[in-house]
Amino acid sequence: MEKKETFGKYILEKRKAVGLSQKALASQLFVSESAVSKWERGLSYPDITLVTSLCEILHISEHELLTASDDMHQREIEEQSRGYLRVIRVYSWITYLCYAAALISVFIWGLATGNGLAAFFVVLASLLLVLFGHLFAGTLNNGNTKGAILSGVLFTAITWGIFVLFRYTRLSVLLCVFITAEVCGILTLLGNSIMEAALEGVSFQLPTIRLAVWESDYVNQNLGLLIMICAGVLTVITLVRDIQKVLQAKEKSV
Repeated sequence: MEKKETFGKYILEKRKAVGLSQKALASQLFVSESAVSKWERGLSYPDITLVTSLCEILHISEHELLTASDDMHQREIEEQSRGYLRVIRVYSWITYLCYAAALISVFIWGLATGNGLAAFFVVLASLLLVLFGHLFAGTLNNGNTKGAILSGVLFTAITWGIFVLFRYTRLSVLLCVFITAEVCGILTLLGNSIMEAALEGVSFQLPTIRLAVWESDYVNQNLGLLIMICAGVLTVITLVRDIQKVLQAKEKSV
């Protein structure tokens, strides 16, 4: 009887902690309000099929529910994990902002001084090297040699493709820059899905995108989508402008 009372008091405490009434808790579990009342008064236990749902609603683990006590050690570990993820998230954002600041600064410097975009290309290639370095290290550390080789080949191909785009095509500098940004956006968005499809033989699936959620699982997808959209719009605008300039030049020559 004492164990039932302790169990009931624990449920009562956790229900109040999450701000739910007996009626609200009962409706979420699809049971009667009197059933919840009996649990809290120590007259009965919840059905075993309700344990998982009850734990999710009360934000406790199944171990805590069964022992009717808080697992402080586990909660401390979870809090440390959340703190670590927050640090990683902040570090990632600072890193992305530093990358963007470096690219923008070198781009503006090249245009303002008339030195061209050679330095911009070097910085861009370096940042791509860092991006693929992370991918390469991740696949290699997981023992996936094929993934590491594919990452290296993909990096080499894209780097040389960007070099050819800047060096040997007659496209305007701005158009080349926006096309490069579009490629980076697509790579950020679809890189993991492409790797999984190529290495594991699974069908290609578009990544899940949640712009309202910027947790570690969604940062790359969200950021890649935003870069892809912005770069795509700027690419189209610049392409239209360049075509208009070419047509105007032809009209003047005639």
